[in-house]
Amino acid sequence: MMSSFFILTLNDLALRSKVKVNFAPNREVPSFCKQILEGVTPFLCHKHMQQEMLKAQQSMLATLETNKVLKTMAEFDQKKEAQSPLFKFVRHCMRMVLLIYTFIRATRDGLWELQLSSLDALCKYFFAHDKQEYARLVPLYLAEMTALRVTDPDVHQEFIDGNFGVIKNQIPFCAIGVDHALEHINRIMKVTGGLVGITQNASAQERFFLTAPELSRLAEEAHKMADSPTAARKEHHDLSMAVSTRQEANIAKLKNVFRSFMNPITYEGEDLTNIITKVVMPVHVQKDVCNQDEIGQEMHAKYVVERINTNEVSVWARMKKVQLKVWKSVRKTVKHKLADQMVELNDDRSLFARMLIVARSRPEINLEESNGQHEFTSLPRAFFPVSGALLPATDKSKLMAILEELPNQNKPDDDLQPQEVTNVGVPTLPKKVTVIDRMAVVQAMGKPPWVKI
Repeated sequence: MMSSFFILTLNDLALRSKVKVNFAPNREVPSFCKQILEGVTPFLCHKHMQQEMLKAQQSMLATLETNKVLKTMAEFDQKKEAQSPLFKFVRHCMRMVLLIYTFIRATRDGLWELQLSSLDALCKYFFAHDKQEYARLVPLYLAEMTALRVTDPDVHQEFIDGNFGVIKNQIPFCAIGVDHALEHINRIMKVTGGLVGITQNASAQERFFLTAPELSRLAEEAHKMADSPTAARKEHHDLSMAVSTRQEANIAKLKNVFRSFMNPITYEGEDLTNIITKVVMPVHVQKDVCNQDEIGQEMHAKYVVERINTNEVSVWARMKKVQLKVWKSVRKTVKHKLADQMVELNDDRSLFARMLIVARSRPEINLEESNGQHEFTSLPRAFFPVSGALLPATDKSKLMAILEELPNQNKPDDDLQPQEVTNVGVPTLPKKVTVIDRMAVVQAMGKPPWVKI
């Protein structure tokens, strides 16, 4: 999950740089706003001066509002979204990442009201993508937490003070949720001498779970006594130079990808197009992909009215899935039953789209000749089906039997030798083949004496 969020973060940063590049030439963004961001924010973030950061943020927002930058940006988005479905999809993704940022910041800094508001804004994605457990229980959780102001003022005040998370050290911006903290405790004991090796012994597991909190405390104290790097760290791990350098390098790589394939910010086509493969999405897929925020928000509002604010429908009643079409819906295999046979029809839209692009951009290429020589696919079909999954080699052992039968095929007479001359006077050469099984070669390799396990 963290790797997926990291990719989303890099895409968001790279696309934001694209928006800045395409929006800044309009001379609507004052230069001093950039100076505020680059000159003040890095120092304050590094020192995590919350009050100073809040003042700088309020000053920046006031400056942006005075110069009507936010209004101009909203008009820019509205105009571009009406022209380009791809731009609309990209901006929706950027707003979703911003909501995730907001929720993480609320948890790390102990901001209770911000956590509830950001989680409420994320609910539309639970409904739009059929995450029914979250869609069912998160609105109920939000209603109960909002009611704490009246039902339990003392607990509500503790949460307002930031005491709803777990702070394990004095490093700023490191608070985590309670369930996350429990996973940290369990991770400490998932080693040899802990839970490893006793999972099949019920009585040993029972004794372990009774003593696990105490053992975890002792292990943590041992780390502190040994002055481990984790215990000695004084600043947030994401503020290190290595992390910053790696992130900037990855952002540069993503920007180069957008630059070499397609810039989704400047693209003005009326179709929703895949940035890499240039595949054009069907109309029904484009409608669902571009309107998933509105559809999810409508489903969320209806759920709250029917099941949270009133008792018209039980919270535990069956929920109907939205089943929106997404990007990968185009690549699904469609099965049709013909008589007593099942025929799989793979979507060839990608193939036709590539041929059309070649025909328009390279008119000197003869498609009649090239169609039989090139596959026009992003993956070799010998190893991958149209869905992109790797073909498993389950019948590799049959290859030897096929090769052994090759000399006996198309043999005119058993008495004739391979060296004898045929009717046209050309000698038939003996058929030979060499097969190298690379996995067998790897497994047959011995362990060198200098390798230690």
